[in-house]
Amino acid sequence: PIVLIGLFNFMLASMDQYFLLNYGYKNELASYIANYNIAEKSVVVILSIISLVFIPTIFKKYKKLEINAFRDIFKVSFYYLLISSTIVGILYFISDDLTILLTNSEFTDKSWIIPYIAFGGIFLGLNSIVSEILTIQYKTVLLLYCYLFGFLINFTLNLLIIKDYGVEGAVITTIISYILMYTLTLCLVYREYRFMKEREKNV
Repeated sequence: PIVLIGLFNFMLASMDQYFLLNYGYKNELASYIANYNIAEKSVVVILSIISLVFIPTIFKKYKKLEINAFRDIFKVSFYYLLISSTIVGILYFISDDLTILLTNSEFTDKSWIIPYIAFGGIFLGLNSIVSEILTIQYKTVLLLYCYLFGFLINFTLNLLIIKDYGVEGAVITTIISYILMYTLTLCLVYREYRFMKEREKNV
């Protein structure tokens, strides 16, 4: 499942570019990709640092799923949300400057997408953190279903929206897909929490 999860994650991040190209938005594509990468990296770097410290600690601390694991993971989610939300707020004011600094001044026409894509990326990061509950529980197949769901939502929305709305549509589909995928993962994690509480009551 891990390999397929990685594949679906990659396709989630790049499928909109394929649709933009095939629907005739070729001239806007380079600018979109450049600004998309800035937005993605702005949030992903925080996730990478948290994951580097947090994930090995979780697996070392919990050999099996416990109630405290839920508390630890949601505590980390809160810190990630706080930091990444602050970054998104900053990006809203400096997106043009970042585009000029990191790419090319010609790409500033699409620099407006940076805070919006980064906002969507927050939910992708939250999904990655919260999903560790399923990994600890050895239910990576359920996590695979979540990413498959996100992929199918993204594909369908891209098919319906990008043709008429171009880059604006691509931004919308990205945000919606990440939010819905995170929502499904959260529901499955809550189900595991409910099962655990019921088992504790029966002990």
